Amino acid sequence: MGKTTSPSPPGDTLVRNNRHGQLRVSALVTTKSKILPRITHQWAFQIKGFTLMEILIAVVIFGVLMTTLFTAFNSFISSTTAVSRTLTEDERVRTLLDILEMDLNALYITRPPRYVRPETTSDGDLFSFNGVQEEISGISISRLGFASLNHLTFGPMNHPGVAKIIYYARTNEENENEIDLCRSDLLRPFDDPGESPCDPVLIRNIQGFELSYVDAEGDEQTDWDSESSTFGYTVPLSIKLKITLKTQGSPKIVQTEIPLVVSRQPLE
Repeated sequence: MGKTTSPSPPGDTLVRNNRHGQLRVSALVTTKSKILPRITHQWAFQIKGFTLMEILIAVVIFGVLMTTLFTAFNSFISSTTAVSRTLTEDERVRTLLDILEMDLNALYITRPPRYVRPETTSDGDLFSFNGVQEEISGISISRLGFASLNHLTFGPMNHPGVAKIIYYARTNEENENEIDLCRSDLLRPFDDPGESPCDPVLIRNIQGFELSYVDAEGDEQTDWDSESSTFGYTVPLSIKLKITLKTQGSPKIVQTEIPLVVSRQPLE
């Protein structure tokens, strides 16, 4: 009577004894073992790489996106730089106007009886008011000199007093094509001509600095001399200023009018 064996679970290997006492191994084929090769074969067809056309389309889309982002970023940087440059120019003009207004508000002039006509004295008026036109690099630019109590010092020593202040233009030392607007500030005595390489530069690279002087009748004059009978030996009522700055685009023009708080009665 042969030895019986318990049934093996599906999918396991069954070991049996044949009549000759030899072992025979047989693999049981289950439903799982029949389905697995079919699934693996289907996945082999479904898992595949990108085609050349898909790669080219992706590269083109990526290039368009990067170009758009770069253009937007470049525009942002350019606009930021332009705004910053504009703010810097406005600040320089504002500084010039503030200093000029403070100088004129502290204008110092000689009044009668101390003041006498220049033809009656050989000394002349040390505190005269003079506005002329000069030509620099082919451009007509105003030059203004007057006495003021607004003496500005940049060192540790501060000596208040009446200073001779001159606004003038000169060619830039490093670039002859550029014109700088400078300010001379000298205390008495006024023997020095009033221009020095050490004079501070108020604005660099200007294209124009025009001053006009308004008289008692409201007429504008391109020059002024308080020592001349043409102007009644007095100072103007106000000064109109027009400054033109060189920019990368069109020139920037700033105009304003500064009234003079100090006056002297005209002399006949």
